[in-house]
Amino acid sequence: MPPSPRIRRGYESPRTGNSNDAYVDRDTSDILTIDEVAEYLRLRPQTIYKWAQENRIPAAKFGKEWRFRRSLIDLWVDDQMLRKNPEFDRLRRPNRVSQR
Repeated sequence: MPPSPRIRRGYESPRTGNSNDAYVDRDTSDILTIDEVAEYLRLRPQTIYKWAQENRIPAAKFGKEWRFRRSLIDLWVDDQMLRKNPEFDRLRRPNRVSQR
């Protein structure tokens, strides 16, 4: 069964710690679907799917579904932008894992 896009009533909110929250929107989640990554990067879902299959973007496949961690996508985008030009080395974060 795919993960629920919302947290059900009665559960403590992972973001606010408030058990009175009826729901926590998917937008606050660090785990993204192909469509959400495509929207975030302003690309087509087909492109994200292809890159995930080719291991060109950090992703995990759970059954038939691909999932992406927003923080890893952000690091991956930074790496894609900064690795092409040595003049940007000063902008790199220390101790980063490269997806090369």
